[in-house]
Amino acid sequence: MKLIPFAAEHLEVGASLPFDLFDAAGRLIMPRDAVIQDVTQLGRLTAHDLMVDEDQSAEWRLARQRERELADAFDDAFSPKAEAAEAAPPRLELISELGLVQQQLNVLLLEVSPDDKWVPRLLAVAGRMRDLMDEHADALLFLVLQRAVRRYEHYSSRHALLCAMTSSLCAQQLGFEAAELRSLAIAALTMNWSMTAMQDELTLRERTPSLDQRIRIDRHPEMSATQLKEAGITDTLCLDVVARHHQDGPADLPLGALSAADRLARVLRRLDVFFAKISPRLSRPGMPATLAARAACLGANGEVDEVGAAIIKVLGIYPPGTCVSLANGEVAMVLRRGAHASQPLAVSLAGPGGAELKVPQLRDTAEAAHRITGTVKPTDLRATVNVADLLAMM
Repeated sequence: MKLIPFAAEHLEVGASLPFDLFDAAGRLIMPRDAVIQDVTQLGRLTAHDLMVDEDQSAEWRLARQRERELADAFDDAFSPKAEAAEAAPPRLELISELGLVQQQLNVLLLEVSPDDKWVPRLLAVAGRMRDLMDEHADALLFLVLQRAVRRYEHYSSRHALLCAMTSSLCAQQLGFEAAELRSLAIAALTMNWSMTAMQDELTLRERTPSLDQRIRIDRHPEMSATQLKEAGITDTLCLDVVARHHQDGPADLPLGALSAADRLARVLRRLDVFFAKISPRLSRPGMPATLAARAACLGANGEVDEVGAAIIKVLGIYPPGTCVSLANGEVAMVLRRGAHASQPLAVSLAGPGGAELKVPQLRDTAEAAHRITGTVKPTDLRATVNVADLLAMM
């Protein structure tokens, strides 16, 4: 076994170790998969000259190297010159465009020691997302949502991106001011920053959170707001929204009677809950969107309120990426919103017997033969999903 130095700045409270941790004398001080419970324990660890096994840490070091390379390439990829060169990419290129945005956001959210470039890079990500949404909102919602209900990896950055895109659309429906939209987008992208690594890890674990992890989850709104302020975010509305994003504001008050921070936080909390419920974990499947909508769209009186109505207007009853059964027996995937909330445009991928269709068929669910009769678990869809082909049908 060959031990090599390890920088303590990569340690994080609430996250488990991907490898054994040794002191300078080669003594094991913390085993692989152990969770750093609190700041006190973190302090004891950082008091040592830390070492790790070269082979055991190879995969982790390679991942960090790739993240650094992405960060180094950030300025070129998001420069004004690059944006001007192709302001509105063709829809088939949106897959790679979206992948780049999420990669860069993932790098930023995993950063535990941000430098003076962190805030400008975050603003660049938000700007690129906003530009793409202005031209391709339906296509982007489909791309992110179909991944959200089918995949586990990089949950935290994907969830943040999804909340940011959708909250912006909902805020527009609600008539929020442009400055509020900008604050809300940054808040949505960063609301879980203080627990990004732990959140990604828990998504891939079959066990439920430990007590210490549960406490960290409960405290993360305030912790994330503090980290953002320390990193250089000066937008007080954004900071307040992050700190309050698990609150719905005074339940008996309509949206118009709330402060700006409470208004934005109510929108963000509802979407945060909705997308968390429909996203699968290794420990549980995702909840059907029709059930998850109850927590997102209903106000204190049990009826759809202003925020709920905006969410339904933006996503529909069956959001893009949802697998549904049709009246003719086919199984389809929702592509985009339709004229009515319960009647989206969908693509049939499997026939009445469950066999994959050789050629996917575009279906208007407003037609009686193609009426939606229920939702289908993504894992029950026995058909290949070629996202690029489906995107071209929008």
